[in-house]
Amino acid sequence: MRDLQARKRHPTASAGLHGFYRVAIVETKGKNRGKMVGDSGWNHNLITSSGLSNFITQKFLGAAGSSNVSCVQGASAQSSLATAGTTSMAGEFGKTKMVTLSTQSTVRGASTDGDTARYLGTFTSNFLGGSSTIGAVGLYMTTSGSIFCGGSIASSTFSSSQAINVTYDVVFIASTS
Repeated sequence: MRDLQARKRHPTASAGLHGFYRVAIVETKGKNRGKMVGDSGWNHNLITSSGLSNFITQKFLGAAGSSNVSCVQGASAQSSLATAGTTSMAGEFGKTKMVTLSTQSTVRGASTDGDTARYLGTFTSNFLGGSSTIGAVGLYMTTSGSIFCGGSIASSTFSSSQAINVTYDVVFIASTS
C-alpha cells in the first residue's frame, strides 16, 4: 500500500494516433497506362480539432452524431492546415468531386506495434474536365461534413489522361504503461 501512497502524479501514457498520406499520379491511357509519373512520398498529416472531437472522442464514447471517415478531397493549391481549428482546405476541388474511399485494416502482433486503418481513393482521369493541379488532400466524413485530417504535398500538375491515387494510413499505437 505504501507504493500507492507515494505516487503523487498521474501516470503518463504513450498511446497515439498518427496519419500518413501518399499521392500518386498515374497514366490511364496509351502505351504508358499504369505508369506512375508523380509520387509525393509519405507525408505526416494534421488531425483537426473537430477531427479529434467528432471522429475519435465522440466515436469512442458512442455519442450520437459522431463521424466516420468516408471521403477523400483534393485541393488545387497547397493548403496549410497549420491550425487545428481548420474545417476545410483552401482550393478544394468541390464537394461533388470528393471520392468515396475503400478501406483496409492491419492488426499488429503486439499492442505496442499499433494497428493501421488504410483508406484508398482514386480521382479518375478527366474528373475535373482537363488539366489541373493538386497540392493537398484530406479525409472527410461526407461531402457536406468537415475535415478529419489532411496535409499539403508539393503542387503537381496532372492531365486529363492521368488519375490520382491517394493512400491514407491512420496508425493507432497502444500505451506501454
